[in-house]
Amino acid sequence: MNTKSVFYSAFSGPFYPFGTNNGDTQQFWNYYYYFYYYYYYHYYYSSQSQTNNFPFFGGKYYQTIVYGNGLLSLGSVLATSYPATIPTYSINNIIAPFWMDINSLQRGVSSFREVTSGSILQQATSDINHYFPELNFNATWVFIATWNWPEYQPAMDNDTMFQVVLVSDGNMSFVMMNYGNLAPTSENVQVGYDSLNSSNYFSMAESFQGNITDLSFTSNVNTSGRWVFRTDYCLNDCLFQENFYPYGPSNGDTVNPSVDDGSSSAIPLINMFPYFGKPYNQLYVSGITRFITRTLHTHTHTHTHTH
Repeated sequence: MNTKSVFYSAFSGPFYPFGTNNGDTQQFWNYYYYFYYYYYYHYYYSSQSQTNNFPFFGGKYYQTIVYGNGLLSLGSVLATSYPATIPTYSINNIIAPFWMDINSLQRGVSSFREVTSGSILQQATSDINHYFPELNFNATWVFIATWNWPEYQPAMDNDTMFQVVLVSDGNMSFVMMNYGNLAPTSENVQVGYDSLNSSNYFSMAESFQGNITDLSFTSNVNTSGRWVFRTDYCLNDCLFQENFYPYGPSNGDTVNPSVDDGSSSAIPLINMFPYFGKPYNQLYVSGITRFITRTLHTHTHTHTHTH
Protein backbone atom coordinates (compact mmCIF):
# COMPACT_ATOMS: atom_id res chain seq x y z
CA MET A 1 0.00 0.00 0.00
CA ASN A 2 1.24 3.49 -0.81
CA THR A 3 1.39 5.06 2.64
CA LYS A 4 1.98 8.50 1.16
CA SER A 5 -1.58 8.49 -0.19
CA VAL A 6 -3.08 8.89 3.30
CA PHE A 7 -3.03 12.30 4.94
CA TYR A 8 -4.70 13.95 7.93
CA SER A 9 -6.96 16.09 5.74
CA ALA A 10 -9.70 16.35 8.37
CA PHE A 11 -7.53 18.21 10.87
CA SER A 12 -10.26 20.44 12.22
CA GLY A 13 -11.01 19.81 15.87
CA PRO A 14 -9.68 20.12 19.44
CA PHE A 15 -6.82 17.70 18.84
CA TYR A 16 -3.61 17.22 20.76
CA PRO A 17 -0.53 17.30 18.47
CA PHE A 18 -0.16 14.04 16.54
CA GLY A 19 1.57 12.48 13.57
CA THR A 20 5.12 11.34 12.84
CA ASN A 21 6.42 14.90 13.19
CA ASN A 22 5.32 14.70 16.84
CA GLY A 23 6.88 11.27 17.45
CA ASP A 24 3.86 9.07 16.69
CA THR A 25 4.01 5.52 15.47
CA GLN A 26 1.67 5.11 12.48
CA GLN A 27 -0.15 2.02 11.31
CA PHE A 28 -1.59 2.01 7.78
CA TRP A 29 -4.22 -0.52 6.78
CA ASN A 30 -7.23 -1.22 4.65
CA TYR A 31 -10.08 -3.69 5.04
CA TYR A 32 -8.18 -6.56 3.42
CA TYR A 33 -5.06 -5.98 5.49
CA TYR A 34 -6.26 -4.87 8.90
CA PHE A 35 -7.56 -6.62 11.98
CA TYR A 36 -5.78 -5.12 14.96
CA TYR A 37 -2.48 -3.66 16.00
CA TYR A 38 -0.82 -4.13 19.40
CA TYR A 39 0.96 -1.44 21.34
CA TYR A 40 2.75 -2.42 24.57
CA TYR A 41 4.23 0.17 26.87
CA HIS A 42 6.73 -0.70 29.63
CA TYR A 43 5.23 -4.09 30.42
CA TYR A 44 7.59 -4.59 33.39
CA TYR A 45 5.16 -5.87 36.06
CA SER A 46 6.62 -5.45 39.53
CA SER A 47 9.48 -3.20 38.44
CA GLN A 48 7.12 -0.80 36.67
CA SER A 49 6.95 2.72 38.07
CA GLN A 50 3.46 3.49 39.37
CA THR A 51 3.37 6.72 37.38
CA ASN A 52 3.40 4.76 34.10
CA ASN A 53 0.21 2.80 34.60
CA PHE A 54 -3.32 3.78 33.66
CA PRO A 55 -5.86 3.35 36.50
CA PHE A 56 -9.25 2.26 35.19
CA PHE A 57 -12.07 1.60 37.67
CA GLY A 58 -10.20 -0.46 40.22
CA GLY A 59 -7.42 -1.87 38.02
CA LYS A 60 -4.07 -0.51 36.86
CA TYR A 61 -3.06 -1.38 33.33
CA TYR A 62 0.35 -1.43 31.63
CA GLN A 63 -0.87 -2.57 28.22
CA THR A 64 -2.93 -0.65 25.67
CA ILE A 65 -4.16 -2.22 22.42
CA VAL A 66 -5.08 0.10 19.57
CA TYR A 67 -7.58 -1.15 16.98
CA GLY A 68 -7.97 0.41 13.57
CA ASN A 69 -11.76 0.53 13.81
CA GLY A 70 -11.86 3.18 16.51
CA LEU A 71 -11.31 1.70 19.95
CA LEU A 72 -8.76 0.75 22.60
CA SER A 73 -8.70 -2.14 25.02
CA LEU A 74 -6.71 -2.28 28.26
CA GLY A 75 -4.84 -5.35 29.44
CA SER A 76 -6.22 -7.92 26.98
CA VAL A 77 -7.10 -8.38 23.31
CA LEU A 78 -10.78 -8.44 22.37
CA ALA A 79 -12.15 -11.73 21.04
CA THR A 80 -13.91 -9.72 18.33
CA SER A 81 -13.54 -6.13 17.24
CA TYR A 82 -17.06 -5.72 15.84
CA PRO A 83 -19.05 -2.98 17.61
CA ALA A 84 -21.01 -4.20 20.62
CA THR A 85 -23.59 -2.35 22.66
CA ILE A 86 -22.23 -0.91 25.92
CA PRO A 87 -22.64 -2.28 28.57
CA THR A 88 -21.11 -5.47 27.17
CA TYR A 89 -20.92 -7.35 30.52
CA SER A 90 -17.66 -8.88 29.32
CA ILE A 91 -14.17 -9.44 30.73
CA ASN A 92 -12.79 -6.55 28.69
CA ASN A 93 -11.91 -2.94 29.47
CA ILE A 94 -12.92 -0.88 26.44
CA ILE A 95 -12.49 2.77 25.49
CA ALA A 96 -14.42 3.49 22.29
CA PRO A 97 -14.15 7.00 20.83
CA PHE A 98 -15.75 5.85 17.55
CA TRP A 99 -16.09 2.06 17.40
CA MET A 100 -17.34 1.10 13.95
CA ASP A 101 -17.45 -1.93 11.68
CA ILE A 102 -14.89 -0.99 9.01
CA ASN A 103 -16.11 -3.39 6.31
CA SER A 104 -17.05 -0.28 4.33
CA LEU A 105 -13.65 1.35 4.80
CA GLN A 106 -11.16 1.38 1.94
CA ARG A 107 -8.11 2.66 3.82
CA GLY A 108 -7.04 4.46 6.95
CA VAL A 109 -4.28 5.21 9.41
CA SER A 110 -3.96 5.13 13.18
CA SER A 111 -1.28 7.12 14.98
CA PHE A 112 -0.25 6.82 18.62
CA ARG A 113 2.40 7.62 21.19
CA GLU A 114 3.13 7.66 24.91
CA VAL A 115 4.25 10.91 26.57
CA THR A 116 6.00 11.15 29.94
CA SER A 117 7.57 14.62 29.77
CA GLY A 118 7.35 17.98 28.07
CA SER A 119 4.64 20.41 26.96
CA ILE A 120 1.98 17.73 26.36
CA LEU A 121 1.95 16.94 30.09
CA GLN A 122 1.57 20.65 30.81
CA GLN A 123 -1.31 20.89 28.33
CA ALA A 124 -3.04 17.85 29.82
CA THR A 125 -2.56 19.17 33.36
CA SER A 126 -4.06 22.52 32.38
CA ASP A 127 -7.02 20.92 30.58
CA ILE A 128 -7.94 18.52 33.39
CA ASN A 129 -7.67 21.20 36.10
CA HIS A 130 -9.86 23.46 33.96
CA TYR A 131 -12.52 20.78 33.53
CA PHE A 132 -12.22 19.49 37.11
CA PRO A 133 -11.31 22.60 39.16
CA GLU A 134 -11.90 20.83 42.47
CA LEU A 135 -8.86 18.62 41.80
CA ASN A 136 -5.20 19.45 42.21
CA PHE A 137 -4.06 17.33 39.30
CA ASN A 138 -0.59 17.02 37.79
CA ALA A 139 -0.35 14.76 34.73
CA THR A 140 2.66 12.44 34.63
CA TRP A 141 1.61 10.20 31.73
CA VAL A 142 -0.38 10.71 28.52
CA PHE A 143 -1.25 8.32 25.71
CA ILE A 144 -2.57 9.79 22.46
CA ALA A 145 -4.22 7.73 19.70
CA THR A 146 -5.58 9.37 16.55
CA TRP A 147 -7.55 7.84 13.68
CA ASN A 148 -7.99 9.16 10.15
CA TRP A 149 -10.39 7.38 7.79
CA PRO A 150 -10.03 9.17 4.44
CA GLU A 151 -12.94 7.46 2.70
CA TYR A 152 -15.70 4.89 2.99
CA GLN A 153 -16.81 2.46 0.32
CA PRO A 154 -18.37 3.83 -1.80
CA ALA A 155 -16.14 6.86 -1.33
CA MET A 156 -17.52 9.89 0.50
CA ASP A 157 -16.32 13.44 -0.05
CA ASN A 158 -15.48 13.93 3.64
CA ASP A 159 -12.88 12.33 5.89
CA THR A 160 -13.50 11.05 9.41
CA MET A 161 -11.03 11.97 12.12
CA PHE A 162 -11.05 11.51 15.89
CA GLN A 163 -8.68 11.07 18.81
CA VAL A 164 -8.59 9.65 22.32
CA VAL A 165 -6.22 10.95 25.00
CA LEU A 166 -5.56 8.97 28.18
CA VAL A 167 -4.24 11.11 31.04
CA SER A 168 -3.00 9.93 34.45
CA ASP A 169 -0.89 10.85 37.46
CA GLY A 170 -0.68 7.20 38.55
CA ASN A 171 -3.74 7.50 40.80
CA MET A 172 -6.34 9.56 38.98
CA SER A 173 -7.13 8.95 35.32
CA PHE A 174 -9.12 10.67 32.61
CA VAL A 175 -10.27 9.83 29.09
CA MET A 176 -10.57 12.67 26.59
CA MET A 177 -12.35 12.04 23.27
CA ASN A 178 -11.71 14.63 20.55
CA TYR A 179 -13.64 14.85 17.27
CA GLY A 180 -12.91 16.56 13.98
CA ASN A 181 -15.00 15.98 10.89
CA LEU A 182 -17.12 12.83 11.05
CA ALA A 183 -18.40 11.72 7.66
CA PRO A 184 -21.96 10.33 7.43
CA THR A 185 -22.09 6.55 7.74
CA SER A 186 -24.74 3.86 7.59
CA GLU A 187 -22.63 1.60 9.83
CA ASN A 188 -23.34 1.06 13.53
CA VAL A 189 -21.11 3.16 15.78
CA GLN A 190 -20.63 2.71 19.54
CA VAL A 191 -19.11 5.57 21.57
CA GLY A 192 -18.29 5.29 25.27
CA TYR A 193 -16.31 3.11 27.64
CA ASP A 194 -16.87 -0.13 29.54
CA SER A 195 -14.99 -1.74 32.43
CA LEU A 196 -14.57 -5.34 33.51
CA ASN A 197 -18.03 -6.95 33.84
CA SER A 198 -19.51 -3.49 33.11
CA SER A 199 -19.10 -2.41 36.73
CA ASN A 200 -18.68 1.11 35.35
CA TYR A 201 -19.64 2.19 31.87
CA PHE A 202 -20.84 5.05 29.71
CA SER A 203 -22.59 4.87 26.36
CA MET A 204 -23.13 8.00 24.30
CA ALA A 205 -26.86 8.42 23.78
CA GLU A 206 -26.43 8.71 20.01
CA SER A 207 -24.63 5.36 19.70
CA PHE A 208 -26.11 3.12 16.99
CA GLN A 209 -28.05 6.13 15.68
CA GLY A 210 -27.60 8.20 12.55
CA ASN A 211 -26.83 11.43 14.44
CA ILE A 212 -23.68 10.02 16.07
CA THR A 213 -21.64 12.18 13.68
CA ASP A 214 -22.92 15.27 15.56
CA LEU A 215 -20.17 14.61 18.13
CA SER A 216 -18.05 17.16 16.27
CA PHE A 217 -20.38 19.85 17.64
CA THR A 218 -21.23 18.57 21.13
CA SER A 219 -19.36 18.43 24.44
CA ASN A 220 -19.71 17.80 28.17
CA VAL A 221 -16.94 20.32 28.99
CA ASN A 222 -18.07 23.29 26.90
CA THR A 223 -15.40 22.69 24.23
CA SER A 224 -17.02 21.79 20.93
CA GLY A 225 -15.97 18.33 19.76
CA ARG A 226 -14.51 17.21 23.12
CA TRP A 227 -15.87 14.83 25.77
CA VAL A 228 -13.91 14.21 28.98
CA PHE A 229 -14.49 11.57 31.68
CA ARG A 230 -12.78 10.68 34.93
CA THR A 231 -12.12 6.93 34.89
CA ASP A 232 -10.27 5.88 38.04
CA TYR A 233 -13.56 6.04 39.94
CA CYS A 234 -16.93 7.60 39.33
CA LEU A 235 -19.73 9.05 41.43
CA ASN A 236 -22.93 7.01 41.13
CA ASP A 237 -21.06 4.28 39.22
CA CYS A 238 -20.79 6.43 36.08
CA LEU A 239 -24.11 5.08 34.86
CA PHE A 240 -25.59 8.54 34.42
CA GLN A 241 -22.55 10.58 33.46
CA GLU A 242 -23.67 13.25 31.01
CA ASN A 243 -23.63 17.02 30.90
CA PHE A 244 -25.36 17.30 34.30
CA TYR A 245 -25.25 19.89 37.05
CA PRO A 246 -23.44 18.56 40.17
CA TYR A 247 -25.60 16.08 42.06
CA GLY A 248 -25.47 13.44 44.77
CA PRO A 249 -25.05 13.50 48.59
CA SER A 250 -21.69 15.24 48.34
CA ASN A 251 -23.49 18.17 46.68
CA GLY A 252 -26.23 18.41 49.32
CA ASP A 253 -28.82 16.14 47.69
CA THR A 254 -31.37 14.14 49.65
CA VAL A 255 -31.41 10.52 48.48
CA ASN A 256 -34.78 8.80 48.32
CA PRO A 257 -34.82 5.26 49.79
CA SER A 258 -35.37 2.37 47.43
CA VAL A 259 -38.66 1.56 49.21
CA ASP A 260 -41.66 2.49 47.04
CA ASP A 261 -39.43 2.83 43.95
CA GLY A 262 -37.48 5.71 45.45
CA SER A 263 -40.47 8.08 45.49
CA SER A 264 -40.35 11.04 47.84
CA SER A 265 -42.83 12.68 50.15
CA ALA A 266 -43.92 16.24 49.36
CA ILE A 267 -40.88 18.51 48.98
CA PRO A 268 -41.53 22.17 49.91
CA LEU A 269 -39.97 24.70 47.57
CA ILE A 270 -38.26 27.84 48.87
CA ASN A 271 -39.61 29.85 45.93
CA MET A 272 -42.68 29.36 43.78
CA PHE A 273 -42.09 27.57 40.50
CA PRO A 274 -44.26 28.82 37.60
CA TYR A 275 -45.33 26.00 35.32
CA PHE A 276 -47.50 26.83 32.30
CA GLY A 277 -49.56 29.51 33.97
CA LYS A 278 -49.76 28.03 37.48
CA PRO A 279 -47.50 28.61 40.50
CA TYR A 280 -46.32 25.64 42.58
CA ASN A 281 -44.81 25.51 46.08
CA GLN A 282 -44.33 21.74 46.48
CA LEU A 283 -43.33 18.79 44.34
CA TYR A 284 -42.89 15.04 44.50
CA VAL A 285 -39.94 13.20 42.96
CA SER A 286 -40.64 9.76 41.52
CA GLY A 287 -40.56 8.21 38.08
CA ILE A 288 -42.73 11.20 37.10
CA THR A 289 -42.31 14.55 38.84
CA ARG A 290 -45.65 15.86 40.17
CA PHE A 291 -46.52 19.31 41.45
CA ILE A 292 -48.94 20.43 44.18
CA THR A 293 -50.57 23.73 43.37
CA ARG A 294 -51.04 26.72 45.60
CA THR A 295 -53.24 29.72 44.73
CA LEU A 296 -51.37 32.96 45.36
CA HIS A 297 -54.40 35.26 45.46
CA THR A 298 -56.18 33.61 48.38
CA HIS A 299 -55.29 31.70 51.52
CA THR A 300 -56.95 28.57 50.19
CA HIS A 301 -54.66 25.72 49.19
CA THR A 302 -55.70 23.57 46.27
CA HIS A 303 -54.26 20.07 46.60
CA THR A 304 -54.51 18.94 43.00
CA HIS A 305 -51.99 16.51 41.58
CA THR A 306 -50.90 17.46 38.07
CA HIS A 307 -49.02 14.96 36.00
